[in-house]
Amino acid sequence: MISRDLLTALKNGKNLLAFSGGVDSTALFFTLMENDAQFDCAIVNYHTRAQSDLEVSYAKELCEKYEKKLYVLDVKLSDNNFEANARKIRYAFFEQVIRENGYETLITAHQLNDWFEWFLMQTCKGAGFFELIGTRHIDDRGSYRLIRPLLSVTRDEIERYVNDRKIKTFIDRSNADRRFLRNKFRVDFAAPILDRYKEGIKRTFAALQNDYQRFQTTDSQRCVKQLTIIDKNAIDAIRKADLALKRLGILPSKSERVKMQKEESFIAARKIAICFFNGAIWIAPYEKTVMTKTFRESCRRLKIPPHIRGYIFNARIDPYSIDIFSNQNSTTGDRQNRF
Repeated sequence: MISRDLLTALKNGKNLLAFSGGVDSTALFFTLMENDAQFDCAIVNYHTRAQSDLEVSYAKELCEKYEKKLYVLDVKLSDNNFEANARKIRYAFFEQVIRENGYETLITAHQLNDWFEWFLMQTCKGAGFFELIGTRHIDDRGSYRLIRPLLSVTRDEIERYVNDRKIKTFIDRSNADRRFLRNKFRVDFAAPILDRYKEGIKRTFAALQNDYQRFQTTDSQRCVKQLTIIDKNAIDAIRKADLALKRLGILPSKSERVKMQKEESFIAARKIAICFFNGAIWIAPYEKTVMTKTFRESCRRLKIPPHIRGYIFNARIDPYSIDIFSNQNSTTGDRQNRF
């Protein structure tokens, strides 16, 4: 079920699997095992259902049997905005485990049905290209990679996999609770359409991924992790800047678009730096941090905007590795390690 490229990526690193005991994550557990990928597991117990404790016990059983480390978080949340809060808690936990134990990759069991549900929901909200893409096979999160090996696999294909192998899984009945908007889209729209047009939808998402990759590698634009550098003289420079901001979750306001047209540097929504500097537009998360003297001097010599430097430092991007445009002055002499 997993492509050769993704398996190669998973075999060459220290991986953490986000496990739940459900059909998707359990199928992924055994698929990774079959392909000799090395990984440990993390699970969150929200205590919202009677079987939550059984799912954690199952995770412990599997990890003990196959000699995997297991990290468990116990948490109780109110019903108010539960889904959003649960996701926030979940990823904060995963990132803490990754940071404290040296993992390089977080593996999640998102599959094609999840992706299509998201696509439909964003379409109904009036989303643009990057919001519609939403989910990708590999995301660079700065301090770790997030890989979704099952993203091109449908739920029925995953169910067939576990049924054929008689693998024990748990069914989360809350996924059918139509009080949640995501579930309504799943039951009323996504599932029936996928049942009928699965192959066409797979081809559509593959094409969207290819379009996204072309955006990342255009001659007038450079992308490194969450840093985007755009040639200011490109005919579509402002359009590219607008798309780069959307990719970072920012929809520019009218006043911010005016500033971009006037080539003014600013901080959008207090969290994204947009800098018109040395013939280019630089866009990256705005981060204040203490940097080494060597790193600051390298950025000064390379003419990297001050508001961009904090992100580059925290994301551990070598400033000399940034592919800049010919109209910018680059220093290619002595390269010193900033850390």
